[in-house]
Amino acid sequence: MWRFITLLLVFLTTALCLKSFFLPEKKNQTTKKSSNLYQLKLADSNSFQALSGSPLVAKYNGVSTVKVVYDLKSKKLYYINSNVYTYHFDFCEDILGFQGGLTLFNQTNYTETSMRKYGLANLNYYPTLNSYGLEFVTEDEISPNIITAIYKKIQETSYIKNKLFILINGELLKQAVPEIQPLPLLYPNDIYASLSYQCIVTGDAYGKLVFISSSKDIPFYQEDCIYVLQGSPLFIPTCQGIITDQFQTPLSHIQVLTHNKRMPCFAYKEIWNKSFQELNNSWVHVRITTDSFFIQKVEENVCRNNVRIGKQEAVKLEADTIFRAIQPLASFKYKDKNKIGNKAANLYLLEKLSKENRNVFNTPAGSFAIPFYYYQQHISDSLIKTQLDYILKSKSTLKQEELKFALKTLRNLILAKKMDPVCLKLVEAAIRKQGNDGSYRFRSSSNAEDAPGFSGAGLYSSKTGILGDSMKSIELAIKKVWASTWSFEAFITREQAHIVQDGVMMAILCHQNFPEEEANGVVVTKNIYRPSFPGFTVNVQTKELSVVQPDSNLQCDQFTMFKPADFNPFTDDIAVDYIAYGNQNMGKPVLSIHQIQQLYKAIAVCDEYFAQFINSSVSYDIEFKFDDGKLFLKQIRPYF
Repeated sequence: MWRFITLLLVFLTTALCLKSFFLPEKKNQTTKKSSNLYQLKLADSNSFQALSGSPLVAKYNGVSTVKVVYDLKSKKLYYINSNVYTYHFDFCEDILGFQGGLTLFNQTNYTETSMRKYGLANLNYYPTLNSYGLEFVTEDEISPNIITAIYKKIQETSYIKNKLFILINGELLKQAVPEIQPLPLLYPNDIYASLSYQCIVTGDAYGKLVFISSSKDIPFYQEDCIYVLQGSPLFIPTCQGIITDQFQTPLSHIQVLTHNKRMPCFAYKEIWNKSFQELNNSWVHVRITTDSFFIQKVEENVCRNNVRIGKQEAVKLEADTIFRAIQPLASFKYKDKNKIGNKAANLYLLEKLSKENRNVFNTPAGSFAIPFYYYQQHISDSLIKTQLDYILKSKSTLKQEELKFALKTLRNLILAKKMDPVCLKLVEAAIRKQGNDGSYRFRSSSNAEDAPGFSGAGLYSSKTGILGDSMKSIELAIKKVWASTWSFEAFITREQAHIVQDGVMMAILCHQNFPEEEANGVVVTKNIYRPSFPGFTVNVQTKELSVVQPDSNLQCDQFTMFKPADFNPFTDDIAVDYIAYGNQNMGKPVLSIHQIQQLYKAIAVCDEYFAQFINSSVSYDIEFKFDDGKLFLKQIRPYF
């Protein structure tokens, strides 16, 4: 009864309400003069295609959709022209005469209430399965009876028949499964596993198509090539485009780096087939769209005329190499990133937020920073300096293998030099002060990573050091992080970004190790599958399995999470829309609903704070872990 009264009040106060972001400001009046606004029957696939459009949520490529509305009173089902009506509400208002505005529509037709008038769904065609999926909004409290009625009505009024399935992509629908079980069901993994093509960055690329079977063989600079790679290498060369045979999660290094460079890129599982390999070393034009690609042979001069040459002014980085105090992150300010690097400064902000929002999330314990000063002091050794000067002066003339060898020699010199004993004593004292087992994580915090315009994802090392352990000594862990500044991949990626190399400095972020993780993942603070809609995108894996560079046979959980309050004012739950389930947790979601709600609350706090404090137009990717039942946020950086 209380729900009915509340909804009645909502109706009275929203009769003249404005439409929110769920709808465009203006409707296409010209298009709506068409007589083909809806159909009561679908005679064949041509009828479906005439009404279909692209899904609002681009989770899978190649999908076409027709919106359906089931009138609970008249028992009529309407197949809507999705090119005319972007939203169910538009149709219900214009054709079925719904009154009361968008807010009342959402709150009465996505909840379990006597005021509900319609059952709302999308009828999706999945070409890779040659099947149709009846998809409901994940936060819809639709009853099993209405689901069954819509399913049977489509069977009665369309050609689809035994190709129709109910898509189970959220928690509410999972709960309804026992009651709708006689109906054929479709799960996200069924769709995801059937796909062979994945668009990563759309666009046209011209160049020589070159197949590279090992990441070790990738040339570091061939600006006129399009590379076909295997798996998910950390390193993206300078080239015209990338093709890989492995699907990428939204937060994999290939995704991040190709988006950062605006480099055309796609994944196709069959790209290494003989028919494609016959194009090896041919000049080609590659076109990548959201749903498909083509590769066409062209003349070399056509490619030469269309090759994009990167031109950019030199980027000079700043660093304070005078400040030398080794102290807890809480002692710093965000502006001190010129002393301790971007990663440490960003974690300082997360620590600050954690303390202001107790019981929402945690940050790694015992954190402190080793400033740039000690790195600069270490590489000032005459042998190290001589080798570095040689590399910087000769980089344009060295062949790839010569440059690799020169950089390896530099790293070995950094590892061979004894660390400043004063620095080492200060670091060990900071660890002992925590009174734990002395296992610490040492993470790169350079001035050339985690910055707007330059992610640096995967370029530098993180190492574990343990007090009193000769095999995993604190000194060795620190020196390995310093040495990783000069990996071949890091050097070349900075060259591609026109960063002045002798201005690159490496500070180190230090914190207690995580002994046994329950889950780890990354969140992007936007809904990347539907940018105009609120929500966050999540990739998560069990224990310590990698999310950003997974093994080819591993798959992580992928989903979006958002608040359904616009549809249902009676719940504080978080809605979850799964794109795929991982294959390492026996088909079950990695995170419980409680953990997802906890994660959403933490990310919402960070999203709001960073938008106000740093930049409201930038999204962020945030690394998290669940350990011993607690949520930890361990890193935040700009996402592109």
